[in-house]
Amino acid sequence: MNKDVEVMQLGAICAIVGGIAFVVPMVFIFILMPAAGLNWGSMPAEQFLPQMAQNGGLRSLFWWTVALPFFIIFLSVPGTLKKTLETHAPGVALLAERIGAAGLFLCAFSSAVLAAGEMPLAQAYAASLLRESQIAIAAVYDWQTKVTALLFDVCGFLMIGLWILLNSAIGLKKKGSLPTGFSAMGMLAALLCFCFAIGYLAQLRWLGEFGIGGLAYFVVPAWVIWLGIFLWRKYKPAA
Repeated sequence: MNKDVEVMQLGAICAIVGGIAFVVPMVFIFILMPAAGLNWGSMPAEQFLPQMAQNGGLRSLFWWTVALPFFIIFLSVPGTLKKTLETHAPGVALLAERIGAAGLFLCAFSSAVLAAGEMPLAQAYAASLLRESQIAIAAVYDWQTKVTALLFDVCGFLMIGLWILLNSAIGLKKKGSLPTGFSAMGMLAALLCFCFAIGYLAQLRWLGEFGIGGLAYFVVPAWVIWLGIFLWRKYKPAA
């Protein structure tokens, strides 16, 4: 089998598996964490850190499940999509690949930082007997939260939205490059990603993660899975 075809098939598999993997953090958010009495939203460090120290293992695992799908997609999907579209619009396809890879990496990286970083800070806070130390630890936690939020909610989703937008624009403009319905869905997914990021920056709850932009958690994985199915059919092994 041609090695390029094998690479494209790997990209298709990563897209399907990565898209499906987004279901796992949803299970944590809507079922496992509420059942355990854990608040996955934001709260003051003085309230959050003691709770995290006592029963935060599930939350740490949640952040790993958030990082996983972004990382799986990052591994191969942007490059595979670029190779699929480079004969139609090489410059735009290359730009989209680099933006998409950067956005996916930032989302995976920031989630991994929270997965590995929240519990040590919480344990240090709970173990500290000095109020000054607790204040310093809470400040570090607040800094960690703000930086990872900027990387994930703003930079990551803006870049992922732009990646989807550029590729979908190629699909709509160049007939035969991508399915029309898939490209139209990509335009919607990109718009939701932008709402997600802008809502966070503007502190508009109705527009961001807990409003319209939150639909990106469902539409983007669906778009990625559809992409994987399209790529697999395009590059599937001959019978």
